[in-house]
Amino acid sequence: MDNPFQKLINGQRIIGSLRRREDLAEVANHKCIKTVFILNSNLLELNKTVTAIKTKGKNVFVHIDLVEGLGKDAVGVKYLKAIGVHGIITTKLSLIRAAKEEGLITVQRFFVVDSEAVKTGIKMAKLEKPEAIEILPAFLPKYYLDVINGELGIPTIAGGLIRTE
Repeated sequence: MDNPFQKLINGQRIIGSLRRREDLAEVANHKCIKTVFILNSNLLELNKTVTAIKTKGKNVFVHIDLVEGLGKDAVGVKYLKAIGVHGIITTKLSLIRAAKEEGLITVQRFFVVDSEAVKTGIKMAKLEKPEAIEILPAFLPKYYLDVINGELGIPTIAGGLIRTE
């Protein structure tokens, strides 16, 4: 198991998603959640949110594309490293490259709306080699999941529209 994402996740089947600041306590204190994806924030609140989650001993990833006020560039990535995140989530290859240069774990998010989107997502992931991918929506036919896993051989996270394990 050389993949840093797999090592960090260590068999976890559930990743918490934080979209609203008012849900922070619930996510941070949830005993089944060991990793949290921050999917919505702003530059004024982000450091406090990351600190609150890390204080509970949890892994923190930030969807850099969705943080208001944070540059979607190498400096934004450096800021995320400075506040102690474990990794980033993004749809942008340039941010995956910048995060890898900073030693952060990368999760490439892509939306599977049709077979062409699957091909494009695989092609993009092969270019920058993120440590994991997140596909949305989670309810993808098994055939496409097998194709993605077969082509990339990295952890695949199913996101969006999930209510139960």
